[in-house]
Amino acid sequence: MFARSRIVLFPILIGCLALLATACDESAESGVPPETPSTNEDAGQTANNSTPQPCTNSSTEPGGCECSNEPGFTTYTFEHQGQQRCLTTYIDPQNPSEALPLIIEPDCYTSNGLQGPGLIQPARRYGFRHMQLTSPDGDWAFPQNNEVNDSNYQTQCDESSTKEIGYLKSVFTIVDKMIADGVVASDKVFVSGFSQNSMYTLFMGTCFPEEINGIWQGGSGLFSKDEGAKALPNCEGACTRSAFLEHGSECRQVEPCTTCQYFPVFPEKTGRAIKSCIAMYENDGAAHSTAVPGYKVLKAQGHKPQLYIFGADRSIRLGDHEEPVNSWAWLSSCLGLHDACSTQCSNQVVDCINNFRMNFRDRQGQPYSFDNPDHRQIATFEYDECLMRHANVCERGCSATTEMLHLFETPKCECAPEDASCDCMTSDVPGGCE
Repeated sequence: MFARSRIVLFPILIGCLALLATACDESAESGVPPETPSTNEDAGQTANNSTPQPCTNSSTEPGGCECSNEPGFTTYTFEHQGQQRCLTTYIDPQNPSEALPLIIEPDCYTSNGLQGPGLIQPARRYGFRHMQLTSPDGDWAFPQNNEVNDSNYQTQCDESSTKEIGYLKSVFTIVDKMIADGVVASDKVFVSGFSQNSMYTLFMGTCFPEEINGIWQGGSGLFSKDEGAKALPNCEGACTRSAFLEHGSECRQVEPCTTCQYFPVFPEKTGRAIKSCIAMYENDGAAHSTAVPGYKVLKAQGHKPQLYIFGADRSIRLGDHEEPVNSWAWLSSCLGLHDACSTQCSNQVVDCINNFRMNFRDRQGQPYSFDNPDHRQIATFEYDECLMRHANVCERGCSATTEMLHLFETPKCECAPEDASCDCMTSDVPGGCE
């Protein structure tokens, strides 16, 4: 649906974030009880078993799982509705027993393939465990064939609505095991996604509110027809999924959906309030028109949305369908992975970055400029180094203060959960299905 996330996708192995598994009775049909590990060496030979089992040998079957053998990574695989599903966890071998926050990261684009160790340093520096979900289809199957409205949202989280519900039920058995094993804090389970994967975080938060403590929505919010959102790149909001697959963007003329009101779900509050962090550039051409509707509908339902809209400048390659600069710091701060950094830590990091900017010279001898995308990236690496350099006053993983976040970008418009109203405007950038 959308472009791949700026949270870098890496060449070596980390498992894809996947969807839900089958109901428990399927494991009985397979003859393999849930507590019995699969004895098949090849992931493609896994029995018809909805209980995720560790795998080491990748499948050669179409849509099969690629399994990680890297230190700290464990890929789990199982069968659901005739497909092989998988997920991969990462527990830092240098800190294998502490109960830390968990970040679940959906990534359908890998199509049951693996990402690599590029998240190892963020996991260590920001102090979290990681779980990657994936889909064999290279896409997510959202509820009700993308036709969620006021008359059917009550069943959007039923297993009959989407195969993802069953997949996620199996995913959360592994989350529960990580909590029971003492490596994940039960009150710090978060989901983070960008673009289509961001929409998946809202789906997860809506349908599994008691399992999730907060979501990061990078590059998407919520399509709401009543709030003026525009159709998304795969015509979500304008067409059903089946109509788009058959007709492409011509579905708007050939088979328009007049009853598509919300995408991916209507965020009905059925349990714990969703803590949602919506981050978007003002010129995001894929989904910006969903940012303000997402904030408004979530808040109207009694949830806790935080909206960040960042300014953009295409002349310096800042903006469009991208995560904000220094996105891990924004995510950690908004979700509250750990307590806020101390004033002393904040002052030290601010001074550290200011000194870096003053003394920096690139290979061409040019001084630091925020206008240079390469310089911005180097500065975010230096930010992490500043935290490590001042570990005596910066608790590992402490959440950035406002002063630390604004070293890179200050939101052009921001709305907090407690605000009585939100003055941010829906973008007039054309939608992705024009």
